[in-house]
Amino acid sequence: MKLKKRNIKFLILALITFLLISCAGRNEKPTLQVRDEVKTGAAGQVDNGKYILKVVLYPYIPVGPSGSLQPMANRIESEFEGENPSIDLQILPIGYENDPYTTENLTKWLGAPVSDSGVHIVELDAVMLGFVTENSLVMPQDPSGFASDFHPAALSAVRIGDTSYGVPHWMCGNFIISPVEAITQSQNLDVLGKLLRENKDDSPYLSGNFRGSWTLPSLYLGAWACTYGPSNLQDALTGPLDAAVVGLLNTAASLCTDEASANPCIDFTYKDNTQSMSDFAKGEYDGFIGFSESMNTIAQQGVSSSDYYIGNFPFGNDNEQAYSLYYSDVFVIRQDCEGDCITATTAFIRYMIKLDTFKWIVKTEDSSTPAIPRYVIPSREGVFDLPDIQADQYYQRIKVAIYSGSNTNFPNTGVLENNDRLNEELTNRLNWPTKNK
Repeated sequence: MKLKKRNIKFLILALITFLLISCAGRNEKPTLQVRDEVKTGAAGQVDNGKYILKVVLYPYIPVGPSGSLQPMANRIESEFEGENPSIDLQILPIGYENDPYTTENLTKWLGAPVSDSGVHIVELDAVMLGFVTENSLVMPQDPSGFASDFHPAALSAVRIGDTSYGVPHWMCGNFIISPVEAITQSQNLDVLGKLLRENKDDSPYLSGNFRGSWTLPSLYLGAWACTYGPSNLQDALTGPLDAAVVGLLNTAASLCTDEASANPCIDFTYKDNTQSMSDFAKGEYDGFIGFSESMNTIAQQGVSSSDYYIGNFPFGNDNEQAYSLYYSDVFVIRQDCEGDCITATTAFIRYMIKLDTFKWIVKTEDSSTPAIPRYVIPSREGVFDLPDIQADQYYQRIKVAIYSGSNTNFPNTGVLENNDRLNEELTNRLNWPTKNK
């Protein structure tokens, strides 16, 4: 009799266990089928039954109070591994040593075996997409399989021809920031200049850094788009300098100050950018040209972001409307990824573009102390509708700016090959100083 009771108890327990496992399995994330061995090539490595996933993140976003992005990387690793216990996420140190703008790094990361110096995922500026696709370093990806609310310019940035090669993450562009709302609503340079001078008795008026090997060409492309539209931006990259567009750059630079012999926007006074933001925060200028995330540094000077407005910088003349170009940082996957690699990389990108992940990164919630938001632009519209982001006035003004007017992406091909030449030719034609102070 005791034996029969034990058997019945055992059968009941086994049945309950089976039902629990079966029900739980409907909601479990798929696990990787990995072995305790080191794999070669693109498949990556396996250590103690965990798939090692190697990732390079884009390093040029505001760091937070710690002075580095390591707290952000630590939280990403902790949360992602908690949701994906069969994956060991390894994020390369985020900094200048892992710069995604060098062809040497991109070739190494996406071409070398991951058991050596290769990685599975790189977050890069889409202007580098032409290089990695032409060299067959990355595989096609369909962003629509990850989210349906990506900004149109971000979707365009990952597409070459009819094929998409990445998933958008961050965006940025050249904006006008001001405590005067009307200034940020200017539709062309003439109106902007008039409002800046009407609002302030004398110069300086506009703060910002027009110099830098990437900055000056991007301003030229922005002015070109306002003059001729965005459809022929490759002509702007490869053709001779256009006199009308160069004239717009000179007009924009002249808004910084009436003193032509000492213009801090072009004479390298503001070469590190931080000083231009600090002077703007002090009230020495009523306008600032730069990325949206500049507000992170501006607010560190003791001012409130809610006191500032933001709009797309109006490069056109009095006959043209503002046309905005945006950069996009995108996740790309090495071209020989398959099997477990696809499972792991897809899981990581899904985690990174979740609304909640976006939220805590833009709010700098990886910081152990209260911190100013990063004010970098998320590629997904849904982020702006989250309660914490809706409560941030400056973020809501960013949303209005990027979802109004005409806009598209900076070119994702031809930039790398022509950028340095374009910068040199522009510097010579503009007759601006050629050396740092």
